[in-house]
Amino acid sequence: MRAPATLRRVLPTALALTLLGASAASAATATVTVNALTTVATLSPAPYGLNTAVWDDHLTDAGNAGLLQAAGFGLMRFPGGTTGDQYHWQTNTRVGASTYTSPKNDFADFLTFCTSAGGKPLITVNYGTGTPTEAAAWVAAAKAANAGIVYWEIGNEQYGNGYYPVANVWEPDNHSDHSPSAYATNCMAYVSAMKAADPSIKVGVVATIPTIWPDQAGTGTGAGGNGLENWNDAVLSTVGSHIDFVSIHRYVFEPGTESDAALLITEIGKVQSYTSQLKAKIAQWCGSHPVEIMVTESNSVWGACSKQTIGPQAAVYYACSGLEWLARGATAVTWWVARQSQDTGSTMNGSSGIYGSASYGTLSMFSDGGSLEPAVNTPYPAYQG
Repeated sequence: MRAPATLRRVLPTALALTLLGASAASAATATVTVNALTTVATLSPAPYGLNTAVWDDHLTDAGNAGLLQAAGFGLMRFPGGTTGDQYHWQTNTRVGASTYTSPKNDFADFLTFCTSAGGKPLITVNYGTGTPTEAAAWVAAAKAANAGIVYWEIGNEQYGNGYYPVANVWEPDNHSDHSPSAYATNCMAYVSAMKAADPSIKVGVVATIPTIWPDQAGTGTGAGGNGLENWNDAVLSTVGSHIDFVSIHRYVFEPGTESDAALLITEIGKVQSYTSQLKAKIAQWCGSHPVEIMVTESNSVWGACSKQTIGPQAAVYYACSGLEWLARGATAVTWWVARQSQDTGSTMNGSSGIYGSASYGTLSMFSDGGSLEPAVNTPYPAYQG
């Protein structure tokens, strides 16, 4: 049960004013009316999630399962972002520039950890450097192990494979055709093979948030008239009646452009528009076939991190944006990431426009024990969110 929109809008604004130290905050008064009998949305059994990765040497440390269970993380995404398009689960190995996988966190270790933490996995199968056969074997193995894995997504951020004009191509893709149409066609083979292995699973595909890069203006036009396909139209028009969910990611800022006010007020106010536009696309191409929305990665910034990522504003953002996504119909909101290394490269660490005094940042939920970080496994403020 959720409070009405009036309360949801007041809370982020008031918290943001407090964090920013606005002089007007102490003099301002507000009247808040709460109608506790109004049901806005019904939560899924596992609405809050956390990305967990095969490179994480500390995920399965003693005490971590209890921390996740206490915070209510019901969904755990594996094997971790772009790594999903590099990872071969049967051998616990990765291909590409970054090849490390933790010997303490293979698929079997991960399943044991999820069970002890009271969570359920969300698995990203390897589209970029894998095959439908490999993915189906993973589904079959999970079924044989009675792992109870419901959600399986095909690939990670496949729109980062170089099809769109981007300076940084980050997503592995060994297919000769990198277009969204090719991704959709190839996904059909994945869906068929995976559901043959276990008809009870839910299979999802990569989607984009309308109007947010790399969403294009329309099929055959594209941003800047470059003739590129619209990702959502090209993918959903092919697979719409065969999938069970779409997987979207939301990082608010380019590195170096962070703003506490934009994070805590402006961004949260946009979630309703994001979801309504995406629902329209789903209705257009999927018809009456039910398709869920899963926010499988969420954080304030991608790439170089500022102190914003380890401050109280991160907690406020996860709490408020998470509730807003769920109220607008998302099945789950999954934070990036349980643990990765500290970052001292952002130009925003010394900015007076961002609350805090730290000289580093990290997208982690828990400390990795870096030179500037607290003891390993210490929760950052986002955990409190």
